[in-house]
Amino acid sequence: MDRLLSCFLYAAPLAAAVMLSTAVYCLLPGRTACGERSRRLLMLTLGLLAAALVLRLAGSWVLAACGLAWRGWVCSLLGLACLLLAGVGIFQTLDCWLAPGCVHRLPTQILVGISALTLLGVLVTLGLPSWFLSHCPERVLDWEGQTLVQVDHGFLDPDYSYYMYCGPLVRGSEPVEAGETPPVFQ
Repeated sequence: MDRLLSCFLYAAPLAAAVMLSTAVYCLLPGRTACGERSRRLLMLTLGLLAAALVLRLAGSWVLAACGLAWRGWVCSLLGLACLLLAGVGIFQTLDCWLAPGCVHRLPTQILVGISALTLLGVLVTLGLPSWFLSHCPERVLDWEGQTLVQVDHGFLDPDYSYYMYCGPLVRGSEPVEAGETPPVFQ
């Protein structure tokens, strides 16, 4: 099992580069083998994936510079969007690349097929479990005149941290050190 995981981790960046270059090849202006609808759907999927990745990663970086962080549900939603869009993008790339009338050499077909299978394997074996296990339940509560976000970082036993409430999308990045701990149940 460890060898399979190591193979996935080492092969995933190469497989992602192959699939991305295949998707770009499918979107080249002179390529007319796949239908215009397939190309538009592939372009939309890749654009949404890029937007979700930029919003998740660059947004986290900008928020951290301001002393803020994404709320748990926003991180979970963006992570799920990235997983689903990556999976759909793989299938749409293959649909456009293997369109009728396209003739590719056998080594190229094998490379793209193995890359697609590798990325789908990484999404299923690493992506989905990571998404399921990374969710931390949280709730908003009022305590001594201030609104806080209570985040449970524990797995089986509750381990609560309290952050400043800054809106429905963001919270403070540093836990509140308010002397007495707010009540766990309200």
